[in-house]
Amino acid sequence: SAPGLLELYWHWIAAVLAVAAALAAAVVWAAWLRKRAEKLAPPPPAWEVAYRRLRELDERQLPEAGKYEPYYVDLSAILRYYIEDRFHLRAPEQTTQEFLAASSTSGLFSGDHQQLLSELLKHSDRVKFAQYVPSVPEMERSFAAVLQFVDETVPKPLEDAPQAADETEAAA
Repeated sequence: SAPGLLELYWHWIAAVLAVAAALAAAVVWAAWLRKRAEKLAPPPPAWEVAYRRLRELDERQLPEAGKYEPYYVDLSAILRYYIEDRFHLRAPEQTTQEFLAASSTSGLFSGDHQQLLSELLKHSDRVKFAQYVPSVPEMERSFAAVLQFVDETVPKPLEDAPQAADETEAAA
């Protein structure tokens, strides 16, 4: 009877190890699938990234803390990376003058947007490079200008109503 009990004991150990191995394999497989799905997922649109980064910058409350230089470094970077991702202009790698020249000849921006970009980037450069100390209201206006630019340049969804009307007429 003892050899049968010992054999049963080893069978139970083997079964438990097999289940543990299967669970481990399932966890590894799930992690691989999740990682693969993340790689295949398209990146978020440029405006979503810009909105998230603007929220994060706002939450840091740098103007209230008197940290104007890091504020403008981050604010102008958000704007420049948004422009690069949204319009495919290499804004982060160019000086303000190079970027403004390239953007004015690109035809991508309205006159109002070109003016907004010029004023905002030049003001930002004054803070970052010429030791200009902006007031909190100036910093808030700069933030609002970047937000306005993003808001106004988010692509508008195509209207589905005309297509639906055409399809309804074609079906009749």
